[in-house]
Amino acid sequence: MDDEDDNNKKNNKKITSTAGGTTRVKPTTKLMNHAIGVCARSPSPLLSEAFHIFTHGISGGKRGIRRLSPNVYTFGSLMSVCARVGDVQRCLELLKSMKV
Repeated sequence: MDDEDDNNKKNNKKITSTAGGTTRVKPTTKLMNHAIGVCARSPSPLLSEAFHIFTHGISGGKRGIRRLSPNVYTFGSLMSVCARVGDVQRCLELLKSMKV
């Protein structure tokens, strides 16, 4: 068993490989933030995809099993993608929706 397998077991992260080579990773807020950040840093920012990832994550996905809690990094990444496309109104809506 290699170090990566040991770390995954210690951190209770479920990573399995299927025959088709697909890897499944347990959804986390950090993973959601990274995916939204990729949308923001794309050469042509992916606004609708970023918000799809956000709504999918906080709603718990298709089965509604694991709802993710957004944090300041989530909102920062969403505001970054909004700023890159010039959507000021959506940025303001995000600011209003953030809980203090």
